[in-house]
Amino acid sequence: MLKGWKYPETENGFLFLGSLFSASTSFTEIHHWNFAEVAFPIYLILLSLTMLFLI
Repeated sequence: MLKGWKYPETENGFLFLGSLFSASTSFTEIHHWNFAEVAFPIYLILLSLTMLFLI
């Protein structure tokens, strides 16, 4: 994240859009909605959104 903050011109936003899409589609495979299964996709979505915002 520091690199994205300091040198945003070196990042490619399409990669983070792909990551955001991938993490979002993982919700279709959750069978038991509990913290253990939902936390990691939410973390990935928040991370991707943060990086998109930074660049």
